[in-house]
Amino acid sequence: MPARRRTVGMIPSTHPDATSRKGKDHTMNRSMKIAAKAAAVLLAVACMASPPVPAQGNPARPGTLKSFVKPNDAALKSMLSPIQYAVTQHDATEQPYRNEFWDNHDAGIYVDVV
Repeated sequence: MPARRRTVGMIPSTHPDATSRKGKDHTMNRSMKIAAKAAAVLLAVACMASPPVPAQGNPARPGTLKSFVKPNDAALKSMLSPIQYAVTQHDATEQPYRNEFWDNHDAGIYVDVV
């Protein structure tokens, strides 16, 4: 008796996936899991292959981060109020609702005074 020939990609009628809805779902879930794992691996490889983007200073004032030198304590004491100096240099805490910005709702970027 000659051997049965199978067409590539066809499922024999005796295979559980050929007649069972549960089998088809299982095959689809397995395929989705494999595809998700492959996508995760490709994403990880792509992230490792790309070089990190160097941090750049303020585009409006190029070179300011590299050339910044923190003033000494005497200069800071002369240019800051006592509470500003204590908060920025010694981790002090301002009293709530008692500073010039407590009820300020203007749009903008607020930065450290130093």
